[in-house]
Amino acid sequence: MEDIRSGEKLDAAPGSVVFVRDEEWLVQAVEETADGQLVHVRGLSELVRDTTASFFARLDTIEPLDPAAADVVADDSPQYRKARLWVESTFRKTAVPLGDRSLTVATQALARPLSYQQTAVKKALDPANLRPRILLADAVGLGKTLESA
Repeated sequence: MEDIRSGEKLDAAPGSVVFVRDEEWLVQAVEETADGQLVHVRGLSELVRDTTASFFARLDTIEPLDPAAADVVADDSPQYRKARLWVESTFRKTAVPLGDRSLTVATQALARPLSYQQTAVKKALDPANLRPRILLADAVGLGKTLESA
C-alpha cells in the first residue's frame, strides 16, 4: 500500500495494527478501488474498541505500528486473573451459529452454569412463547443474570 502524499510504501496487511486519527486499529482488509486503496479496520483503543471503519490511504495518514516496539506488560494479578479474564472474554466473543438452539456456557472457565438461569432463558427463548418479555439485569459485583418477566 502506498501513501500518495509521501510516496512511501505502507506495510498495512490484514492482521497488522495501524495508527489513524489518534487511535489504534486492527487492519482487517485492504482493497484497491478507483479512488485508491481502502483500508478496512476494527478499533483497538478505548474510544473506538470493536467499532469498524474504512480509511482511504490518500485521505488519511495511516501509520503502521512496529510490533517489535510494543511494550510487554507482566500480569501482576493473583493467579494471573487479569490475563485469564481477557482470554475468557475473547472466547465468549466467538459467534454461535444462528440455528443452534442450545444455550452456550463456559463450563471450565470463570463462569458456573446455574440451573435457575438456564430455566429462565429456555422459557424466554421458547418458540411457543409468542410474546416473550425479557429483562437483562446487572448489579455491580454480582455478574449478569437473565430472567424472564
